Amino acid sequence: MTTPHKTLPNPLASGIASMARAAITEIDIAPKPQDTVFGDFDQLVCLSRGVTMAHGTACEATIKMVLDVQDHLRVLPGKIKLPITRTAQRNFESNSVESLSTLNVDADEMQIGSYTPDIICIDKNTDVASILEIKRSTESYAVSMLTSLMDKMIQAALTKQQNSKNGSILSICRQHCCI
Repeated sequence: MTTPHKTLPNPLASGIASMARAAITEIDIAPKPQDTVFGDFDQLVCLSRGVTMAHGTACEATIKMVLDVQDHLRVLPGKIKLPITRTAQRNFESNSVESLSTLNVDADEMQIGSYTPDIICIDKNTDVASILEIKRSTESYAVSMLTSLMDKMIQAALTKQQNSKNGSILSICRQHCCI
């Protein structure tokens, strides 16, 4: 017996199908340089790299498409670099993550670094922003690298972000690492 499933809204389904076709085309036309290290396997290695890159790009774009059709969410366009300030870093290092949710650091302070998430979406009902980092898999990352990434996400989320359109402050209260 098959279980019923929800059909995707037509614009979403056609957008995903179009993206899949484009990804396949991109893989097919990817340049295939001669690689002396891999010898006879260079074509296979190039194809594998092309598939991996297309898959990563398609994952992020598909998640953005799904978020875009949600009436209560607004996905911010493009890649937005979030500042990391020394105060945010110190507060993060000296507090528990739970206590940080009420803390906002002024973005006017000198920046010591930055973090650019894959996606920032805002819940229109609560004005709470979520930053998302899209990873196809965590197997190729060391635990320390993933921990460092999550630390940067939290530190960037502590800094108040000025909304350039209406001058309001963007409150990033949650961060998610999507895999």
